[in-house]
Amino acid sequence: MFDSMFAEDPEAVKMAALPEMGDLIALYKEKYIAICQDIFELGLKEHAKREEEIACFYSSIDDAIQDNKDEGVKKIQKYIEYKKKV
Repeated sequence: MFDSMFAEDPEAVKMAALPEMGDLIALYKEKYIAICQDIFELGLKEHAKREEEIACFYSSIDDAIQDNKDEGVKKIQKYIEYKKKV
């Protein structure tokens, strides 16, 4: 990405021709690549965190559905017992 950015910039050729700019460009490239890698790693960590949150969310929904089903079955059984008594 860095190389294509400089290849497409017409001013980069002029800047590279200046004395000692080669060293500065190389240093800038190293820092640029390091920052891009940090951003990429942060994105991976945040993606993993989002995946975990989504899994917890769906797990909570499944638990709530099961609790509602269990409560419904209890009420039906209670009604059946009441009906037998009457």
